[in-house]
Amino acid sequence: MKKHLHLWLSGIAALICFGVFAAAIIYPAFEARITERALWIFAAGIGCLLFTFVSKLKIGTLLEIERLESKVKQLVRGEVLRSSRGECFYVDGEGKRFLVPDRETTDFLATSRGPILMTDVEIEEYPLRGEIDSVKKCQIVEAKGLGHVFVLLSGKKYYLGSWSPVFDWGRADEKHALLELAAIRAIPTGK
Repeated sequence: MKKHLHLWLSGIAALICFGVFAAAIIYPAFEARITERALWIFAAGIGCLLFTFVSKLKIGTLLEIERLESKVKQLVRGEVLRSSRGECFYVDGEGKRFLVPDRETTDFLATSRGPILMTDVEIEEYPLRGEIDSVKKCQIVEAKGLGHVFVLLSGKKYYLGSWSPVFDWGRADEKHALLELAAIRAIPTGK
């Protein structure tokens, strides 16, 4: 009870102020006894006394929603988004959006969650930077002496855990570049 005493006293004082204020407005007999200045003082008193109740309201919820929106924007980085029209877009780590040209590239860039369905309005919040390269036509790079395989899409490298995707794309017979590890490290990482 003691820790809520200020709320109880504030509530009682607010009711008294509100009662006098309402009586002055409703009953014309009180109008002659209470000046307009007193009414303004009572109105200010009601506002001040109800201020403790306002602080208990969850006004911070609006701020929390804004924080959640920014977290969602962070979560979709490195993901493939699917619009309601069926178009797929890749959002890179910098928050830039690229149109994905084909299903194979979509499957390669998508995480285990798969393409995330979002509204066109949500997708358009990410600036469009053009079309990302297709895995059917991109450059495949192998680290000299190590066997690590990378795909270069729109100037960024993407690690392949094995040669299996290259076979799936029908590109196993193509020649690929052999680069020193230092040269590969100099290329920005896509995901």
